[in-house]
Amino acid sequence: MHVKTIEDAKALIGTTWERDGKRRTVTRIEGLRISGWDNNTLCGNVYWRRPDGAERKLPQWLSYFLTWLSMAVQVNEKAAP
Repeated sequence: MHVKTIEDAKALIGTTWERDGKRRTVTRIEGLRISGWDNNTLCGNVYWRRPDGAERKLPQWLSYFLTWLSMAVQVNEKAAP
C-alpha cells in the first residue's frame, strides 16, 4: 500500500497486515501531519496490536511502520470499530 496523503494514513486504522508470519492491526495514529521539511513526507505515531494482544504502549514512528508495511500483505478489509 502506498501511503502518500493524510487520508491514506487514516485509512490504515483498523486494517490488519502480515509479514514474515507476524500480524499487526493498526489501532490509531496520533500527531498525523505533513512534514515541515518536505511536503511529500508524512509524520505521526502509529499504535498497533498483534492478534489477541494489547495495543503497543509506545508508538512507532510512521516512517518506520511504513517501511515494515511496504513488504506486508493486507489480511482483512477493515476491522469493526
